[in-house]
Amino acid sequence: MTHVFPRIGRHPIGTLNQLDVLQCLEAISLSGTRETAIRTRESIQRIYARAVTLGLLEPGKNFMAKGVADFKLRTHVTRHHATILEPQKIGQLMRDIRGYKGHYIVCCALQVMPYVFQRPGQVRMMEWGQLELLDAGIWVCPPSIMKLRKVHKEHPQTQPHIVPLPSQVVDILRGMYKVTGPSGLNRTGF
Repeated sequence: MTHVFPRIGRHPIGTLNQLDVLQCLEAISLSGTRETAIRTRESIQRIYARAVTLGLLEPGKNFMAKGVADFKLRTHVTRHHATILEPQKIGQLMRDIRGYKGHYIVCCALQVMPYVFQRPGQVRMMEWGQLELLDAGIWVCPPSIMKLRKVHKEHPQTQPHIVPLPSQVVDILRGMYKVTGPSGLNRTGF
């Protein structure tokens, strides 16, 4: 009801019309939370039914009755993020990343990202104990740093994510190991 009170909460239930409620629900739906709008509509339907039961509203004025107020809500238009599709521009991005003159660890992370296709937070939380750089060239990404619900992160049967590391990434990480050592850098330094 957090979304409802600012819009229609100050009006008595008998003075509201279907358009007022519909505009309120569509504002919720168009903000990208369509499921919240549907649950809110159901809550408003229960409020109207209770008002009829208590005699605060005439049954004929209950435009929120089930079957009557099951109107369709417009959906939020999903926007896709831009991506590079031309090989020349991808090459330019890789050259720009290699030419970046920031902190050494940040440079290494930027160079690793295009090869492993992992979330930035996962790369940031990578630890030396998760890496096998000598023989296999793999990163065993534990569930604790993956994008999962907490219950799945903590579940003992949730499998780690195995990320193969190409030789370029292995070389970058070996160079980084010389700087950070086995304990890594203090995480607050990023």
